[in-house]
Amino acid sequence: MNTEHLKYYPNPVEHELVISYIEDIENIEIYDVSGKRVFKQKYQDKLVKIPFATFSSGTYLTKVVTANGSQFIKIIKK
Repeated sequence: MNTEHLKYYPNPVEHELVISYIEDIENIEIYDVSGKRVFKQKYQDKLVKIPFATFSSGTYLTKVVTANGSQFIKIIKK
């Protein structure tokens, strides 16, 4: 996965996280700091929106998966 084309905003996030990539995003998984998966969703789109309003404030690791690989990004929830 080419991280140069991976975009995500806003960070820190309050209500909704937007993730975009040049290829279809197939899966998003979000983990809290203890390593517990708190979100998993399948997609088939270059742009996805993830509701973050119900998440507690803190740091999350977000795994973005495409057909050609995956990448973890650090997201901060206000």
